[in-house]
Amino acid sequence: MDHELQGLSPIDVVRVVSLEQCQQFCLETRKYVCRSANYFHLRRECQVFGDDRTADKAELVHASRVDYFENQCLVETSFCPYQKSEEDLAMVYVTKSIPDTISTLHCERECNREREFNCRSYTYWDRGAHGSVCMLSAESRLTGQGVGLSYRKGATFSGKTCKIHTADARQQPTIHPSNEHDTTKGTVATHPTKDPVDIPILVPSLDSVYFNKVCLRERPCKKLWSFERYLHYELHVEPIREISGVLERADCEDLCLHETPHCKSAVYHYLERTCFLFAENKRSAATRFHYTSEEVEYLDNQCTSESPTCQYREFPDRFLPQLDRLSRAYNLKDCQRQCDTERDFVCRSVNFETVAKDCALSSEDISSVPQGVSALQPRRNSLYSEKGSCEQG
Repeated sequence: MDHELQGLSPIDVVRVVSLEQCQQFCLETRKYVCRSANYFHLRRECQVFGDDRTADKAELVHASRVDYFENQCLVETSFCPYQKSEEDLAMVYVTKSIPDTISTLHCERECNREREFNCRSYTYWDRGAHGSVCMLSAESRLTGQGVGLSYRKGATFSGKTCKIHTADARQQPTIHPSNEHDTTKGTVATHPTKDPVDIPILVPSLDSVYFNKVCLRERPCKKLWSFERYLHYELHVEPIREISGVLERADCEDLCLHETPHCKSAVYHYLERTCFLFAENKRSAATRFHYTSEEVEYLDNQCTSESPTCQYREFPDRFLPQLDRLSRAYNLKDCQRQCDTERDFVCRSVNFETVAKDCALSSEDISSVPQGVSALQPRRNSLYSEKGSCEQG
């Protein structure tokens, strides 16, 4: 209230309306994308903008009897990258407080999971004997335009950078580079297409994992999921078996499980109904794992043990946001040991917080996420470590 967006030209002006009608018009109009609006109470005027206060040249200034509001239905902050965390700093505007939060990692996760509002920043405050608190905010350094932050000893502040583009994201085509892949237990779809068995289109969601229930005749292992699927990918190595007349992909998975521990992966050709079993997988033969336009599917057997050639490599001050289990560890070696002995899933990487001693285990690594090494986010006092490609000589 009592604030006006200046520096931008409105894309439309609607006159003789109430505040509620102005807000409703912004939400429901289909002529253009309304991201924000000014409502002038005295002249009952609604100024509609295709951008908001985070845009270049935009400025939010004090103005009597003027309301500024933003369309929250167009904002998706879950995937926005975080800026480098800042010590002894706190956001004054707190939307939600969560007491007794264990660490900054837990606080960040709460911000990413928040559904009641668009969480743009968090402040983790360790108050010593008084306990810790996680304070979530709908504001950030960017939206607050430099105000709203204050000194607070023992607090850690981290905000997201969610600058929007003028183009409406809803109108952009769902197309991704061909080096990305589509997994049943995974994160991204390569192309806007159906798979050969008419499974509906999978859409990209970096904060989600899709699981497909399959009934297998062979007894699988006790992992939470038995296979990871990669549509339109194949392994260019010599198979240990080639079986024709395999009617369904699940039959190919059964054949691979029957050959465990020798079968580490399989490739199913839908048109030829052929199943190829391999003693290697996409990590032990990383340079021979390739995309193909053919109707094939690579199946990674999760019930086999990792290759002894796997060696951890570290990335200081980096963090991979895909987590499957969160625990505590004395040091990095202890965190890696927990990864090596994980029973519920194949653990491929860890995030170790050197100060908070948090140990986050993940079934992903930079070879499995579509962004590759760029998926690693800068994070002070965080050590990312993964087993690597396990390439065999």
